[in-house]
Order: sequence, then C-alpha cells, then structure tokens
Amino acid sequence: MPSSSRNLATAESKSLRLFFISVSLVTLLCIIGGFLGVGFYSRVLIREEMLNSGRNNFTNIVIMRRWNASHGGVYVLKGPGVESNPYLENPDVTAVDGKVYTLKNPALMTREISELMKKEEGFFFHITSLKPLNPSNQPDEQERAALTAFETGAPEAAWEQDIDGSAYYRYMAPLKVEKSCLTCHAKQGYREGDIRGGISISFQMSKVERRLQHTALFIFGLALLSIVMVMGFITILFRGLIRKLNEANATIDQMAKIEK
Repeated sequence: MPSSSRNLATAESKSLRLFFISVSLVTLLCIIGGFLGVGFYSRVLIREEMLNSGRNNFTNIVIMRRWNASHGGVYVLKGPGVESNPYLENPDVTAVDGKVYTLKNPALMTREISELMKKEEGFFFHITSLKPLNPSNQPDEQERAALTAFETGAPEAAWEQDIDGSAYYRYMAPLKVEKSCLTCHAKQGYREGDIRGGISISFQMSKVERRLQHTALFIFGLALLSIVMVMGFITILFRGLIRKLNEANATIDQMAKIEK
C-alpha cells in the first residue's frame, strides 16, 4: 500500500476510534444520568408515599376523635386494667345493676389506641399541646418546634428521627378546636377554631429503607445490563464500519495499482 494511502487509512482509523470513544462516553453518560434520575425520582415517590400515609392516618384519627366527641365521649365497663381518667371531672357512672362505667374522651381513646398500635404494628401517634392537661401529652423537642410553627400558620410538618435505635418517619398536623372540644378545653381559654395542639404520627422506616435498597439494586442491575447491551451494539457497529473502511481502502489501493 502506498504511503499516502497508508497515512489516509491510519488517519481514518484514528478518527473512527475517536468517534467511537466519544459516542461511547456520551452513551454512558446518558444511560447513567437516566438511571440516576429514575433512582432519584423513585426515592421522591417513596417519600411522597410516606407523607401521604401520614396525612391519611392523621385524617382518620381526627374523624375517629370527632365521632367520640360528638357523643360526649364513650363509656366503657370498668374492670381489671381499665382506669378512670384523672383529668376528667366525675368520669365514672354507676348503672342500676351496680356496674361501673368510665368515660373515654377523645384524648384518652387516642392514647390507648396508639399504645395498642405500637405494640402490634410498630406504629404510634401522640396527641400533644403547648398547654396539655395531661403531663403525658407534653411535646418532645421536635413536636414543640412543629407546634410553634403551627401557631404561625404552618399547615403540617414531617421529619425523620431516631427513636430507641430505630429510624422513624414522623408526620404532624395541627388540631383545631371544635365546638365539641370546648366541654373539656373551654376553661383553658380556647375558642372554636383555635389551634390547641397537634397529633404526631410515627412509623418505622425499616420497611421503607428495604424498599429503597431493593429499588437501588434493581436500578443498578438494569443500568449495568443496559450499558453492556448498548456498548456491545456500538462495538459491533463500529467493528463493521472499520471492516468496511478497510475493504474500501483495499479496493481503492487495488484500483490504483491497476491504473498504473
């Protein structure tokens, strides 16, 4: 092969290799960027799911409390393990048959259901206020910050927190005074429509973290498979181009020899 043809072939080969490297890098960046975006969006969706779960549970608790308050509380038969609420005036009544019933107001009902949920589901909620009647309803540091924010108009709060060595997602929204609430809380100076506290909802993030890990592994595997397949296709394509280029150069060189 003449030196000019050889130099031309070498230059073309270098150009093709450079083009191959450029296309490969751009393809890799596009694939990696695309899957990183999918991974990030998956995490956002899971976080939104937790937020919506907190909102839905808060709504259910408020409706449950509203039902209780609309009936002036619910009386249950007093027996072993059933204590009277010391923060209510005259919570017990005695029926004509001598049985004693004690009043479960919305706050006490909420707390007892929360204890049952925590024991069986690892999920719990806490009714709290900046001016609680019951000392057990005192807010923790994060709840106090959320309650203070509610006073300035914040509609809700959500955060992640370590509790007893486990990661929890916590959601909190304000409780507004309704007419039925004034039976117990009017003496505290509340008026209908005031924010008198909030309910924080806490659930473990272990299941969520496992979902995030499984999602990340799936996305990584899919990205790796896509890279291998696409790079394999590009390699085959460029090898074909180089082969055709070499054949074309050989043909040109052969024609040049014949013309001489």
